[in-house]
Amino acid sequence: MKNSLLFIAILMTFHFMKGQRENEILNLEFRNENVTANYKAFKIGEYYWMSENFNNPKFNTATQEQLTKHMSVWGVPYNVSINDYNKYYGEYYGLGWEPKGKMYENNQLNSGWVLPGIAEFDQLLAMCGTGSYKDIKEYLGAKTNDNPAAVNLESGDIDNGHWFAPNKNVYGFGLMPGGGRINGPWEGLLEGDFYGLYKQARLRLNTGGLIVFDNLTHKVVYEPALYHWLNVRWTKRIPDEVLGYKLYIKDSDFNKYKDSGLIVNFDISTVNIKKLGLQEVPPAGFLELPNGWIRGFYVQKNGTDPALPQIVSHLQIIKKDNKYIFKEKDSIEIYLRTSESNNKNINFGLYNPKDGSFREPLNIISQDGFIYTCQLPENYIGNFMLVPYIVQQNGEKNIVKRAPSSPWIDRLPLTIQYKINTKKYIPSEAFQVTSYMQLNIKENGSNMVNKIFQVDIEKNFMVSMPTSNQEISKIGLFYSNGDFYTNITTSRKGAVYTCKIPNTVQDGTYVIMPYTKENKEIKVIERTNDKYYMDRLPLVVLEEDIWGEDSSLASLSQKNKENLIPYVKDNNLYIKGLIYPATISIYNLNGNKLKSQKNITQDTGTAIYNLKTGVYIIQLISEQGKVKNLKFIKE
Repeated sequence: MKNSLLFIAILMTFHFMKGQRENEILNLEFRNENVTANYKAFKIGEYYWMSENFNNPKFNTATQEQLTKHMSVWGVPYNVSINDYNKYYGEYYGLGWEPKGKMYENNQLNSGWVLPGIAEFDQLLAMCGTGSYKDIKEYLGAKTNDNPAAVNLESGDIDNGHWFAPNKNVYGFGLMPGGGRINGPWEGLLEGDFYGLYKQARLRLNTGGLIVFDNLTHKVVYEPALYHWLNVRWTKRIPDEVLGYKLYIKDSDFNKYKDSGLIVNFDISTVNIKKLGLQEVPPAGFLELPNGWIRGFYVQKNGTDPALPQIVSHLQIIKKDNKYIFKEKDSIEIYLRTSESNNKNINFGLYNPKDGSFREPLNIISQDGFIYTCQLPENYIGNFMLVPYIVQQNGEKNIVKRAPSSPWIDRLPLTIQYKINTKKYIPSEAFQVTSYMQLNIKENGSNMVNKIFQVDIEKNFMVSMPTSNQEISKIGLFYSNGDFYTNITTSRKGAVYTCKIPNTVQDGTYVIMPYTKENKEIKVIERTNDKYYMDRLPLVVLEEDIWGEDSSLASLSQKNKENLIPYVKDNNLYIKGLIYPATISIYNLNGNKLKSQKNITQDTGTAIYNLKTGVYIIQLISEQGKVKNLKFIKE
């Protein structure tokens, strides 16, 4: 139960980070004729927002007397200088006023920065959890110490002070209560006096109105301009061309909510929204989703990853003999058609069919319409999946797939074989082997010395290989044509090496040989011509059968307490621990099925008198369809 709760917590944290926390920062410089000012902006969904109010150029800056007067009326202890107050809280602008100047990003003028309106603020608020006042305050409100000019009141009277705790300031927006200022006498206040300071955050809208985050009444409201002076900050919508998608909403859903304000706890899954590529045509009955709170809830849940094109026809490898078998560095032609009219961003890669992990990209030589000419990589030998993908701006690879419930083939099997003499085989002239190479591989708890020549990936095994210079000798994994693949030595004691095949190695048949690195060249250590030592051995590298699963053991042996152990008696093969009936099939190492028998248990023998001496694979299939693979050696 604890593990389940931990997993759920981790999953929720991952979703929170992926869907909500953006962490992308822009460094801005605002310039006018006389002054420049530097700001930061944070990415929040589909927008960048200034994380501070404008504080330059200066309009109607407050004086120390005005600030002290307000604090005295409310009995708030405050010893921050007016210069720091103006810097960290920002200046106040009257109706129709706006900072006069231009915004630069990395010294490049950007005209996208504007005074936000209701749609922009609605989308911002819908990026805050449920959209409730509590969530908005926690997502946007400054935390303790976020604003060095702010004072956390010791009275604990949150309604009359900062709303610090338990704010998360998730996006870096840094919202602070700064009230407004009067442009003329009103209820005992004079021009320039504060009102609502430390109780309300008021920001100017492009409509001349304002948005109020009111800590006294715990609500967010839009109000008329009131002709008072207010804080100002700008925002910038990220263009569709940069986002890489468009959002469309079903007409009836949009009409249902188009005149509504933000709905707290709105279930965005009840609205039919489609994320499409820039060139994709929306279905009939859908219109482009405008900026606003519906879009904000959708982006909060789904993030801003670009919409991937979908495969709209079968992925094909164009080959006359229809055999998808190639050699290293061969050129191949691939047909791929997607929902995008321009597939310039498409890549192709080799993926591991066992676990779906990426192995190596193909080099795209040219593209003619939907046909790509690609070159296969070198030193990647074995069976792979050919998969198309797109690389996102953050470097992440996103696989291009077919649409759900469509018949299109979106990935294909592909085999790469050795190309003869791809590298020069270089024997060492300085060192020799001085005895036999031997393998020591544990099988069913016993040491099998020179009887079984296959190992599992990431499993230790021992190699004995005396040479004339043990200090610099290593054991290497080589392709069948003599090309060096990788070092497999993890440690050495005398002439005995502990070796392990790394998980980057594809399963298949290889050769292991001792080698040394001389002048940055791999040189194989061999026996001298007059010796008869075995100085290299074959090795079959195994990965877990992708069609089986080890968890099937529970359905074959009693309560998973006893291992399944094959043994031979009177030319019959038995499986100790096989409690429940299963079908047995016996394969050689080339994958050929040699024998099959149904309804066997640990008391049922399978005749193997006609099998030659050697290593075989046993496949057991339970009545429930569970699969277990074992190995055995016939002496």
